[in-house]
This record gives sequence, structure tokens and C-alpha cells, in this order.
Amino acid sequence: YKDIVMVELKNVNITDKAVARLLLSFGEKDGLIQFKNVKQLPLNQAYQVWVNTKGQSYSLGTYQPNGSEYLKIVSFPFVPKEQIESFRVTIGPNNGVQTPPTNTFLIGSFSGKVK
Repeated sequence: YKDIVMVELKNVNITDKAVARLLLSFGEKDGLIQFKNVKQLPLNQAYQVWVNTKGQSYSLGTYQPNGSEYLKIVSFPFVPKEQIESFRVTIGPNNGVQTPPTNTFLIGSFSGKVK
């Protein structure tokens, strides 16, 4: 795609080497996520990706990565790119939750700066 945007998600614990990379095409409503150096979670848990905008959080799906392969984003953000403030990853049940937990594992934004 011609309009791919890449977002680096970094660990909130600076001593942990876990990271993720989002590749998003807003024109095609398609995207991929790649996790690196993340721990394997128990079968009942998963990484859940969130987009944050105007005080609201929307899930982009739950993922159980094996290694550093790219995984297809299962739910593309329906908010305009310009309104997205940040992206974050939480750890929770493998079937996901409706509202994000308060503990953030990875965080990032288009600018690289997160409030």
C-alpha cells in the first residue's frame, strides 16, 4: 500500500526489551502488528491492542504471538487517523475485554511522544 504508517510501541518498563511495530494503511483499512521480545503468555491470556482518541479506547484485537512474525490487525480503527492520540498494548484474557485495564504493557504514537 502507498499510505502505510508505522508506529513503534515501546515498553513502559525501560529495562524490558519487549516492543511492537504497527503497520497501518488507513486508505485500505488494513494493518499488521509485529511483537518482538515479548514473553509467551498462558493460553488463557493475550496481548490486546488499543487505539486511544478523545478519552476513548477502542480494541484492535487480541494476539498471542509466537516469535516475531507479523499478525493481521483483526479490527481496524474506525476513527480518523488525525484523531488518534496513542496506541497501547495490555495483557488480559485471550477473548479480550471491552475496556482497557489500567496497566499498560507497550505504548506508542504517530509522533513517538505519548502524553
